[in-house]
Amino acid sequence: MMMASTTTAGSRGHFNFKSLNSVLKNPSKNRWNRPVIGTSQSRASFAARCSSSTQIQDANRSREKKGGRQFPDFLPDSYLAEIEETACLDMAASMRRVNLTPNWEGEAQPVPTSVVSTQHVADDHAPVVMLHGFDSSCLEFRRIMPLLEERRIEAHAVDLVGWGFTDAGAAPGVGPEQKRAHLEAFWREELNGRPITLLGCSLGGAVAIDFALSVPEAVKALVLVDAQGFIDGLGAMASMPQWAAKLGVSVLKAVPLRNAANKMAYANKDLFATEDAMRVGRLHCHMPNWLDNNVSYMQSGGYSLSSSIPKLAELTETHVFWGAQDEILEPETADKFRNAISNATVTMVDDCGHVAHLEQPIVLADRLDAIVRNKA
Repeated sequence: MMMASTTTAGSRGHFNFKSLNSVLKNPSKNRWNRPVIGTSQSRASFAARCSSSTQIQDANRSREKKGGRQFPDFLPDSYLAEIEETACLDMAASMRRVNLTPNWEGEAQPVPTSVVSTQHVADDHAPVVMLHGFDSSCLEFRRIMPLLEERRIEAHAVDLVGWGFTDAGAAPGVGPEQKRAHLEAFWREELNGRPITLLGCSLGGAVAIDFALSVPEAVKALVLVDAQGFIDGLGAMASMPQWAAKLGVSVLKAVPLRNAANKMAYANKDLFATEDAMRVGRLHCHMPNWLDNNVSYMQSGGYSLSSSIPKLAELTETHVFWGAQDEILEPETADKFRNAISNATVTMVDDCGHVAHLEQPIVLADRLDAIVRNKA
């Protein structure tokens, strides 16, 4: 197992590049005494690399907000105005919707799908498709996307049906089957069926595993970041009466609960678990049908994949990353993946909680660069 030990820092609202370099000057020794991924020099230059990276461009903008940015009109206007983090605002301004036609039963109707992409179109590597976690959005990837752009990696952060800023109105449901069909439509229609490097974070990892098992010809490499895979189903939640399910889901929007989840997600809570980060994580909750979509997902029963995970070894290469201080899915879960998938690589990321793409984006970007270029 390889061990990653590095630290990034941020301020309330946006990256504090000065404190970033200060914290990274003397990185602490990782507690497993394993090899460290990335040099202190490369980590300390993270600020310059982010600020100098090419801004992702997009034609689908209609409203001008902070700093002259224009945002697509499907984003919740007044709540977006409350957000201060530069990385979030830049990514929101880069967001677009593409119409996809998943292979669902009945009459096919386009699904307006929110996505953010780097400018680079790959001719030397499999494009990276990134899937966020439960009740979240593609804005989870706001800090890693500029790093992938700079490395000239083709990457796409997608909101699958029922989550984020995608319009699920035409979908017959938003459960695993519909999410799989939606992702396949994105792969076929937007990426022309090119093999992909599929990255899934938290519950997005379960979506990625399910897709790799079901459409193996699409997935060249699977990257799992603190992924859910060994929790089968949703238990009693799947059989709740609709009124009770709606009551339970509505609590997910509450600021106190969001703040608590925000703090659980990070190892360095003072630097990252800010009010502004909570507002970013809650932005999609103000979308139309957010409540109904979450209830629909709950009543679908969720994912049950644990018995099928060993099959991944026969289908693709799998790379697992886990925050050493994850308080949401215990770090020992990484060993379950290593034991279940005979060809998996497992990398522990030190000074990191549940969201390496937010708390340690440089580590993940460096490793993704190696994976897509077959140097991992």
